[in-house]
Parts: sequence; C-alpha cells; structure tokens
Amino acid sequence: DTLRLAYADWLQEHGDEEQAQFVRDSIRHAKMKGDTPKRRKLGKELRILEMERGPDWMKAVGLAGVRPYFSRGI
Repeated sequence: DTLRLAYADWLQEHGDEEQAQFVRDSIRHAKMKGDTPKRRKLGKELRILEMERGPDWMKAVGLAGVRPYFSRGI
C-alpha cells in the first residue's frame, strides 16, 4: 500500500483530490474487517465513484474505452 499511498499523494499534489481520496478510501476499505454497515457504505460509495469517474481516470492514462476495475484504489 505504500506505493498506492505515494500515488495518492502525487495525485493530490497535481490537483486530483478526488482520485487521491478514492485511492486512500479504497485502501481503508480493504483493511476493514467484517461485514459492518460502515464498511458496506464505504464500499457502495467507492463502487459508485468507480462507475462515474473510472472511465475518465482510465482515459487520462491512455486507456480510453477500457472498463475500469480498481483494486485498492488503482
């Protein structure tokens, strides 16, 4: 997760606070234990953001048209 967090810092430093927070929240979600309401809520929020913004994030790295799938934020 260290490299993912470094990437999140880089995203934030380059003006992409939304994706930086997505990466951080994805890591936090992966570390949560059990099936709790808080974990389910965060998971739902992450899935929605992935569907809404994922295609733009993929396009930004030259992968336009590729269906996004993120694991721990990237």
